[in-house]
Amino acid sequence: MRLGWGRLPSGVGWRQLTGVAATAGIGFTVSLFITALAFTDPALAADAKVGIFAGSLASALLGVAILAGSRPAPVPAQEPEPAMETL
Repeated sequence: MRLGWGRLPSGVGWRQLTGVAATAGIGFTVSLFITALAFTDPALAADAKVGIFAGSLASALLGVAILAGSRPAPVPAQEPEPAMETL
């Protein structure tokens, strides 16, 4: 945004963007799959699963907390288009 490569959609503020980015950490199915492949020791696999679920829960709670406290960004008023004259 600062470099001018893009802009936020109308009605979206930085707080909403941050909240949605925080919820991106919820996706844990690939982590569970890799854990199943990586660890042969059941105790290590269980520890990894607890860490994955804890991280996903923390991500969800953080995202919800950020989004719950945010309001939509004000949308700039647009001038109405002139009415077409009928003949």
